[in-house]
Amino acid sequence: MSWVTTGFITAGIIGQIFSSAVNDYWGWRGIFALLAFAYLILALLNNFLLAHSSPSEAKQENLFPAVKKFMSHPDLPKAYFAAFTLLLSFVALYSSLDRYLFSKFQLNSQEAFYIRTMGIAGIAGSLFVPKLAQKLSFQQLAALGIALMLSGLLLCVWSGSVAGVQMALIIFIAGLLITIPSIITLIGQLAGKMRNMAVTWYTFILFVGASVGPLIASAGDFSLVIGILAFMLSIAFFSVLRIASGKGGGSG
Repeated sequence: MSWVTTGFITAGIIGQIFSSAVNDYWGWRGIFALLAFAYLILALLNNFLLAHSSPSEAKQENLFPAVKKFMSHPDLPKAYFAAFTLLLSFVALYSSLDRYLFSKFQLNSQEAFYIRTMGIAGIAGSLFVPKLAQKLSFQQLAALGIALMLSGLLLCVWSGSVAGVQMALIIFIAGLLITIPSIITLIGQLAGKMRNMAVTWYTFILFVGASVGPLIASAGDFSLVIGILAFMLSIAFFSVLRIASGKGGGSG
């Protein structure tokens, strides 16, 4: 799960680098054309190289009754709220970062571009998840990751230097990569036999948060955006701590 999350977030960062580079040479249409070609190749490779699986014969719950059960669970809504804040914070931070770098440090677009890429170093955080999972419960791991994300956000504003912003991005991404697999596993533990449906609902909530991120980024200046994100992550942090059923285990 840690490796899947690493690839997912790495794609989110590298995708911004890719789109900026392609846009400089071929414009926004070039981005869509190249991605369409890449998806076509991936679809063909998927069809020929990956093993074909047979449809599951396991009985599946209907979506809406299952969601009603999840929302009436004493702990799952807390985990889902934390999940909602994760990609929301990531997208909102990166969407508003250039504006902050331009106004605060008078950087040009190329310099801001290099600073944004520093978050890639935070990918190393995912390498520690399996080791940490042997000593901490997934509830504690999720809380630790959210605390790191919150620290990274606040450092962005309080550092007052380019180096501080770079360090903040590394800390934030490391926290994100610790939190996502921990929340997935925690939700699976809480849902029990309905694990598959619970994780599917988690994925939906995660991407709803990602869609809300740009709206938060446009709410005002960078300090206001960080304030909103810090408030939401603080609630997520205490929500995770209040989960009564977090248990330890392997990270998968």
